[in-house]
Amino acid sequence: MMDRDYIDAIIKVILESDMTDRNVKRVSLRPMTCEIRDGKEVYDCELNFSDVIGHSRAKLSEAWVASNLLIFTVFDGYLEVKYGLQEGGSFRNHYQHLPMNDDIELIQKDCYRIMKLIRNAAQHNLSSIAYNNGSYSIRYVFNGTEYILRINKNGMDCLYTLLINIIRESIIGLYGKFHTKGHFVGILRRLYEEMCSEVD
Repeated sequence: MMDRDYIDAIIKVILESDMTDRNVKRVSLRPMTCEIRDGKEVYDCELNFSDVIGHSRAKLSEAWVASNLLIFTVFDGYLEVKYGLQEGGSFRNHYQHLPMNDDIELIQKDCYRIMKLIRNAAQHNLSSIAYNNGSYSIRYVFNGTEYILRINKNGMDCLYTLLINIIRESIIGLYGKFHTKGHFVGILRRLYEEMCSEVD
């Protein structure tokens, strides 16, 4: 079973690759309005997700099959540790035993379902994947069940961002007083809603 050090090491590889620049959204806070309440300035803030264009990094985003397998592997390992899932158990078994008691657990389970489909297509039915500049169209039949997924680049970027933030248990780009459980859940929900709007 993966331990936290191994999970963190894999996340470090991903964050030091160009996936961070090209596929992971960062949060920035920009004050929108200022008012005085009880003699203190109070700012209402707007959350903005941004992409970074920058320096040369390992080109993991170009190796989309490998990057998806790597992200799915670390996410599956993280969930194994978090929920005591059976090491070496089938991905279907892991999915069925993921709880859905709150927003984060619902988001995790849906992200796992999508990543499992991408992983299985990449591993067993690579020709069933039409990949175009970060968008995926997948269609294959396995054991009499048809699997279909269409997700554009923005949806994939939201998915990758959700996975990285869930595994790290913190939001990339968000620090200080805004790093609370409420902010964490709220940002994940916003990313999740955006991802769902990009999935067919």
